[in-house]
Amino acid sequence: MDIFILICLFIVIILLVKSLIEPTLAFLGLLIFYFLLDLITVNDLLGSFVNTSIITLMLLIIIADVLARTQITSLTNRVVGTKKRNVLGLGVLVSFLSSFLSNTLVVQMFINMLNKKEFKSRLLLPVSYLAILGGTTTLIGTSTNLIAQGFMIQMGLQPFKFLDFAYVGIPLVFAGIIYLTFFSPIILKHKPNEAVQECENYFLEARVLEGSSLNGKTIMENGLRNLHSLFLAEIIRHNKLISPVKPDELVLEGDILVFTGDIENINELQKFNKLEIFEQKNDVLCRNLVWAVLSHNSSLVNQKIKECNFRRKFDAAIVAIKREGESLRGKIGEITLKAGDHLILAVGENFLPTREVKSNFYLLNDLETVKKFDIKNSMFIYFSFLLLIVLSALNLIDLLKGLFVLLFLYMILKFITFKDVIKNINVNLLILLGSALGISKVLVSNGASELISNFILYISQNIGVYGTFIAIYFLSIVLTEFTLNACAVAIAFPIAYLTAISLGVSPTPFIFAVTYGASASFLTKFGYQTNMMVSAAGNYKAGDFIRLGLPLSIIYAIIVLTLVPVFFKF
Repeated sequence: MDIFILICLFIVIILLVKSLIEPTLAFLGLLIFYFLLDLITVNDLLGSFVNTSIITLMLLIIIADVLARTQITSLTNRVVGTKKRNVLGLGVLVSFLSSFLSNTLVVQMFINMLNKKEFKSRLLLPVSYLAILGGTTTLIGTSTNLIAQGFMIQMGLQPFKFLDFAYVGIPLVFAGIIYLTFFSPIILKHKPNEAVQECENYFLEARVLEGSSLNGKTIMENGLRNLHSLFLAEIIRHNKLISPVKPDELVLEGDILVFTGDIENINELQKFNKLEIFEQKNDVLCRNLVWAVLSHNSSLVNQKIKECNFRRKFDAAIVAIKREGESLRGKIGEITLKAGDHLILAVGENFLPTREVKSNFYLLNDLETVKKFDIKNSMFIYFSFLLLIVLSALNLIDLLKGLFVLLFLYMILKFITFKDVIKNINVNLLILLGSALGISKVLVSNGASELISNFILYISQNIGVYGTFIAIYFLSIVLTEFTLNACAVAIAFPIAYLTAISLGVSPTPFIFAVTYGASASFLTKFGYQTNMMVSAAGNYKAGDFIRLGLPLSIIYAIIVLTLVPVFFKF
């Protein structure tokens, strides 16, 4: 049965690597399959989803939503300043913020700040790397650490202390800042900042003239919904934007019809009577554009756009799609979406960062649709959160209890409503992590992990405990680069644990090897969500990740493999 369990897991990994199935669905489906085969009990299955580490992570995500609506962006913008402060200033600030805030939130914040700066292509990739490094310094710095904490509790091990990660994480941050400060300006070539000008390049505008046969008819009646190469995304009427355009929207004289798609194919519009195509660009076009990256967990992955009901679902129309830095041509509705696709959306009034939007996209710019707190309330929110972090780090308060108290306080002060709390629960992440914990339980209790650990012991019998420790670290790296960090921890943790037990040594350094390895995603954009975000925003190619990330990966590995055994004995 243990071999069968591993075969099923291997199939899921292959599906994930080839992006044929979203991770949440893959892991949940595998867990249910194991449950149907009586490989996990009902209590163990349900217990995986109410693990204290998962609850802690959900509370941090909810509180992060409150922090995101403070004045933190304006304050950090003053610190970043001009190009001359560059990577060094960013390094200190990004790594500090990401040590206790979501890496995704921190990177999104800096993308917003740097998006219109001419030199952003030299900074965004370092920002992602610095956020990853900063997250390795505390227990809550990255979800990877909390996931590992959940596994430790499940195995009955002594859980991590808040600052256990600092012993290795802080040297990693210092080394990363030094390396990126001196070498990223040399390795990363300057690229023109497309964000300032490119929005107009995706549109073709045409004015409805007096006496046009289009006047007074709906979009559907005029046949504007089923064009071959173009898509009617917006209408400008009296300098006001109608977006996205509904099929029953009337076309009126004087309207400016805004088309996207293959805008060079203007001949398709010649069949319409008195529809004048013109070159003058309207600044209204750029007001409601949102840049977004399709996440791994999106339900839209591997679906054609015309089958997604995109406009009705999100109140937005897709203006353009980039993949691997190149714009996709042809009819937008026929394009099959892939994880990591960079979407440019023309959004309507009802497009808000709801749970549906957050679970499908990483948003790269801010439309200011959410009201910010004033400076007084912002400062209260900052310091109350930092106070909790300090008290937790000093072991004066339990982190989980403190987060519940802080959330209750924010609700009393009306910083967040109960409706917002429910909205910010990341159901996809909850299911993914709960399923990962359940699968890990199956691997351990049914001997599958032991089979792999015995294999690792066999091939590493001549290199000793330290050599096996290194092998576990690199196993975790490979898994995180080709799947997700949560998946990497779920697979590597039980293997590392049982390998250490078989060797008769402490599992703690092996578990740290897994957590640091699962965070070491510097070589591709797919291993970590922040890499996907900056890849789209900075128009980076695969080669950029290799050139800048490979030396950093080597530095990172040397520090981890040297310091972990020093601070956490075998």
